[in-house]
Amino acid sequence: MLYWRWRTFGVLDAPAMEYFFEKMAARGWMLKDANGGFWGFERQTPRNVKFSVVILKDVSMWEGSVNEKSGDFQFYCERAGWHFACAEKCMQILWSEDRGLVPVETDEALKMEAVKSQFRKQAVLLMVLDVLFVGIYFWPALMGAPSLAGYKLGVLLETNGGVLALFCMLYLFLSGLAGVVFYLVWCQAAKRAVSQKKPVRYRSYPLFRLKDIATKTFCFLLAVFFYIGILRGLIQDRDWRGLATLLLFVIIYGSLYLFMWSRRKTGFRWRYLLFALAAIVIMIMGLHKIDTLAGMEEPKEDTWMTGDGPFLEYSLLLPDNDAKDSETGVVQRGLHDSSRSILLEQESYRVSQSGNEFSYTLYKSRYKGVLNYIRKLSKSSPNYRESGAYWEGNIYVQGFFYHEPDYWNRKETEESGEEVPEVTYRVSILRNGPYILIVRYKVHESMVSRETVDSRAAAKMRELPGIL
Repeated sequence: MLYWRWRTFGVLDAPAMEYFFEKMAARGWMLKDANGGFWGFERQTPRNVKFSVVILKDVSMWEGSVNEKSGDFQFYCERAGWHFACAEKCMQILWSEDRGLVPVETDEALKMEAVKSQFRKQAVLLMVLDVLFVGIYFWPALMGAPSLAGYKLGVLLETNGGVLALFCMLYLFLSGLAGVVFYLVWCQAAKRAVSQKKPVRYRSYPLFRLKDIATKTFCFLLAVFFYIGILRGLIQDRDWRGLATLLLFVIIYGSLYLFMWSRRKTGFRWRYLLFALAAIVIMIMGLHKIDTLAGMEEPKEDTWMTGDGPFLEYSLLLPDNDAKDSETGVVQRGLHDSSRSILLEQESYRVSQSGNEFSYTLYKSRYKGVLNYIRKLSKSSPNYRESGAYWEGNIYVQGFFYHEPDYWNRKETEESGEEVPEVTYRVSILRNGPYILIVRYKVHESMVSRETVDSRAAAKMRELPGIL
C-alpha cells in the first residue's frame, strides 16, 4: 500500500521536487505514483539516489501519463541509465543510483522554453476559471451597471456562503497575481542566464515550502469556515433543503473526481468533457428541483434580528399617514428579509400599498471596516442628493432625497396620455456603535418634517443593545 503525501508542485518547482523525492528515498520511501498534488511512496530500504524532473513541452494537460510522446521519452532515458518512476501530466520523474550520471536535459534554452510553454497553458486555464467564477456573480457590472457591483459585494457579506465565496475570490486573485509576478521576474532572469550561458535558476525547496504552506493554510481555513459557517448551521437548523443541495453537490463533484482519477493514466477526450458538462447540468436541474419543492412548503415564521417583530413600524414612524389599504381597511403585512454571517447581520422590512411606501434596513456588525463599507454603499446611488447631516443626541444622521416617477398612478396617466408625475423619496442613514439604520419613505404633502421622522427613528434606535 502506498504512502501518500500532499505537495502542490508546479512546473517551476523541478529542483524542489528533486530534493523532496531524494530526501524521501533516503528515509526509505521510493516514489511510485502521482495524482494531482498527491504523491505515492512505497516502503523500501533507504537509498541514496538521484532524481530528475523533466517538463515535456508537447504533452497537453488533458493527456494522461501513458501516451506516445511520454513513452518514447522514457525509452531513450532508460537506455541512458535513467529509470522511470512516474509521471504527472507533462512532468516526467526519473531516478538513478549513479549520482554522476549525465543530466537528462543539457540545453538550458530548450528546458526554459518547455517550462514557459506549460506554465502559460496552466495560467490561461486558471485565469479563465477565475474570470468565470467572478464574472458569474458580478455580471451586472460587466454589462454596464457598475453601481450594482458594490451592491452584489454587499450581499456577499450578509451570508456565510457569500463570505466563503468572497474569501475564495480574494485568495484566487492574490495567489494568481503572485504567481504571474513570480513568473515574469523568473522569465527575465532566465533569459539573462541563457544569454550569459549560465544555469537557469528555478524555485528552490525553501521558497516552494512557503508557497505550499500558504496553499495548505488556505485549504484548512476553507474547511474550518465551511464547517462552522455553513455545515454546522444546516445541521442545527435541520435545513433539509440546504443539506440536500450540499449532498447533491458532493455526489456530482465526487463522481467527477473519481472519474478523473480513473483516467489519470490514459488522459481525457472531448466526449469525457461532454460527460462532465452533462453532470453539471444534472446538478443544476437538481438544485432547481430542490428549490421548487422548498417553495411548496408552508411558510415559516419570520425570524427577526431585533426580536419578535419589525424594528420600526410604519404607524410608529409616520402616525399621521394612513397605513391601511383604502379599499379593504386592512394593514398589509410587510415584506421581511433577514440574513446573518460571521461578518454582518441584516434585517429589512417594507410596506408598499395605496401609494404609501416605507422600508428600513438595519445592519449590525462588530467590524468597523464592514460598517464603513455598508455606509458608503448605502449612499452611493447616483440619484441621491444630500440634504444635510447632524447629530440627533448620540445618533449621527445623514439625510438624502431623490425623485422618480409615481408608479402607483403610472397606468392611469399613461392611458390618459398625461405625463407621469414625479414623487419625492427621503432616505435617512442613522448610525451608532455596531448599527447602521437606513430608512426610506415616500413624501406626502401632509407629512411631518424629516427631522421629526429622524428623531423618532433615533429614539427607537437607542433601545438597541450596544449603542454608545
